[in-house]
Amino acid sequence: MNETFTEKNIPIQDNWLYLNFFVTIFFFLVVLLSISIVNTDSYDFSVWLDEWNRPKMTRIFWILYVVVFWGFAHLALQRKNFHYFFGTEFLVLKQDGIFLKKEWVIPYDTIKNLFVGAGPIERHIGLAFLDFESTSTQKKQKLFNTEIYFSLPTGSVLWIGFAGESVVIPGLSKESAFLLKKYILERAVAHGVVSNIEKTFAFKMFLLKQPSEQKKTPPTKELNG
Repeated sequence: MNETFTEKNIPIQDNWLYLNFFVTIFFFLVVLLSISIVNTDSYDFSVWLDEWNRPKMTRIFWILYVVVFWGFAHLALQRKNFHYFFGTEFLVLKQDGIFLKKEWVIPYDTIKNLFVGAGPIERHIGLAFLDFESTSTQKKQKLFNTEIYFSLPTGSVLWIGFAGESVVIPGLSKESAFLLKKYILERAVAHGVVSNIEKTFAFKMFLLKQPSEQKKTPPTKELNG
């Protein structure tokens, strides 16, 4: 397999952005309604409307609105400014920022803990994420861990790119995620890796398997007469 893959021919899907936008709106409404109930000690919508017209609640509303807008805009910019190139010798990752641009060149024989995963809603709409670690990245304290980037209702990854030694590429179609996983495994073997680099022991609820990897039930024999 000599083909190379980039964000151009295997992109992060728009559906991933839409999904996380609705998740953010959901949390916005939950927080707003929770504050309203606490302040009014009432479940009456008309009472909540009166509360929302007060200056204090107006400020809270706008703060939440800014947080929601910034969160969605941040994800959109992350996707736009994140670039990857799966070549025959190296995997190249780039993250472009306003003040800082970063680039990582990762040999395939340094990749470990490779797996494809998806949250409950992502499975339903055909999305998945590719997650792996690399021993070639600079060792530093992990401020984040990709294994906790799951939002509560969807299990959707809310990060793109590097976090410590981990790399996550979210919002891929399921077929594309498994294609990239297969490509990494093939390149790792071509570079002399003999041990299994796949991750199969953590987050079973998010781990995706290809149909060929799942257990197949033997066909039942029909009885004549």
